[in-house]
Amino acid sequence: MKWIQTAVALAALTGMLGMSACVGDELDEGSDSFIDDDFVPDEDNNDPFDPPNNADPNNNGPNNDGPNNDGPNNDIPDAGPPADMGIGDASMMPDVPDDPDEPDVIEEPDVPDDPDEPVPNQGWIGGPCDSAANCNFIEEPICRTEAEGYTEGMCTQACDRFCPDLDGENSVTFCISGENGGQCAARCDYDLYPNGGCREDYRCRILGRHNEPGVQQGVCVPPWWDGAPDADSLCLQAIDNAGVVWDHWNHTPTSPEGTNAICTVEDPVRVSGPIGGITYRYFSSQTPSAMNMACPLVRSLLRLGDVLQEYNIRELLHIGTYNCRTISGRTTLSKHSFGMAIDIYGFVDNQGREYILEDHWEHDTENPTSFEAQVIYEIAQRMYEERIFNIILTPNYNAAHDNHFHVDLTEGSWFIGYDTDEQPRHIGPNNGH
Repeated sequence: MKWIQTAVALAALTGMLGMSACVGDELDEGSDSFIDDDFVPDEDNNDPFDPPNNADPNNNGPNNDGPNNDGPNNDIPDAGPPADMGIGDASMMPDVPDDPDEPDVIEEPDVPDDPDEPVPNQGWIGGPCDSAANCNFIEEPICRTEAEGYTEGMCTQACDRFCPDLDGENSVTFCISGENGGQCAARCDYDLYPNGGCREDYRCRILGRHNEPGVQQGVCVPPWWDGAPDADSLCLQAIDNAGVVWDHWNHTPTSPEGTNAICTVEDPVRVSGPIGGITYRYFSSQTPSAMNMACPLVRSLLRLGDVLQEYNIRELLHIGTYNCRTISGRTTLSKHSFGMAIDIYGFVDNQGREYILEDHWEHDTENPTSFEAQVIYEIAQRMYEERIFNIILTPNYNAAHDNHFHVDLTEGSWFIGYDTDEQPRHIGPNNGH
């Protein structure tokens, strides 16, 4: 009987073992982890494995108002504790001593400058120097030193009106009036120096040519040159970062004859060179020249440049910017008095084709027929629709504007067109403005 009892017991034990194996197989096939169905998450969400609400990769802040947020808190449902990866309690892990030969931080090795990469203006006008011997490409070199206020020195030479140029990675030069007469300086070059047009610790300023001050160019000089202010407004920083060649314009507030109104200019600047890729030239002049205006107008012209380049335009012809005067027939100051307006005479494209308002504007129509008229009309619409300017007066406004667009930054306005006593009319869509 004993052996029969023993056999029965062994059979029962074998059956239990087989049942356990089946349960284990179900978990292996139908579940990725062992999860306690009775687990209740901590109400304070203090589980060390559960990320806080703001740890979601699409979260933009502590309330997770990110692109995939369905509500202000976007709480992630708690799926319970993580799978047991077999690590166990961290407190039971043996301490592993640090390797004394292993550095805490692996630092990137210093990469030396490429000796074959050319340095702009090295040994040339505008380049750094310790002595005249460093200015080896200049026939009669002068080194303006740190003691004179030139950071890392500056190579130059004496000049009367003109300076030589050198091929290669070098700036074009310009003769300016220095401490001891004429001296050569590097012109601002935003290809060689994308951050400001000049090498570090120098700034681009518009200066007149020595013995010919009416001819002006943007050149690289120390920041103390000609009493330049130490700090610039956000607007001035913006046009500087955009690559505009500008200088502080020492504007003196004045009044037009017959009025007590004062012409003041916000951040007065004198601008030379292209603005947004567009050259600006006075309509009756053969060469571009510097323009006086308020800094906000420069920023609008930068936006206009983006539009004009879509039409392959490279040059804008203008009739004027700043002019301390009243509006014709009124006592109200014109926006020209604040440097916030420019009168546009026409445009020139990359092929030299001209688009002149006086010649090509077609009056009182929204469907001009000639190609030039269509381009001019579209540019007017773009200036209006994209709010580049707040007021746009076309040749249809009145006889005084027959040959130009008057565009300005009148605050709170958005208008293109002309008014008559009988009926207000607009060139193009009004959109209720």
